[in-house]
Amino acid sequence: LEPAAARLLLDLLGADLAPLAQALEKLSLLVGEEPLVRISDVEALVGRDRGTLPWDLVDALVNGELKPALEALHLVWRDGLEGRKGARQTDSMGISFQLLSLLGRGLTDTIRARLVLDHGPRGAPEAAAAFGRLAPWQQDRAKRRARSQTLPALRVAWEHLLEAEGRLKGGDAAASAQDVMFDLVLALSQSLDSRRGQRRRQPVRMA
Repeated sequence: LEPAAARLLLDLLGADLAPLAQALEKLSLLVGEEPLVRISDVEALVGRDRGTLPWDLVDALVNGELKPALEALHLVWRDGLEGRKGARQTDSMGISFQLLSLLGRGLTDTIRARLVLDHGPRGAPEAAAAFGRLAPWQQDRAKRRARSQTLPALRVAWEHLLEAEGRLKGGDAAASAQDVMFDLVLALSQSLDSRRGQRRRQPVRMA
């Protein structure tokens, strides 16, 4: 974090570790591959419009939680999304691609965590190498998600994501961008329902 960004985060959230950890998780999704979190990123995350940001939706989708995902999706369509440079995204197609990008990163981290949990670093060296480049708190988040899912379920979820991306890029004449994302939410909730995942989860070997 930039020093100014860190100070602003503390000013807005205080020194309570739980909300700070959650904010850092969300900032990592916001900045993506950028090497530095800037003050503008913190303002976009925890500003007055933070209730319309997509983090609750991304978390709910990766966890296969239908009701909170639908509630968060409704807010996103109603209020739009805040971009990195402060511009509000209100176009449904733009919102959809932004959500797909965020969800793709969340699923990728979870899949890598699942591979490492199942096979260990030696059994999945590429996944382990990529996973190792995440910050420790990012690894913890991904492992928490992965423990309630199976690799087959995560792969099905990835296929749903690719299908939604294809429909958006192909200009599906029979469905709007909102229809495509609604269908994706339903499909992911079925494939990633964490309650079913806990019942069918295969034993893992911890690294």
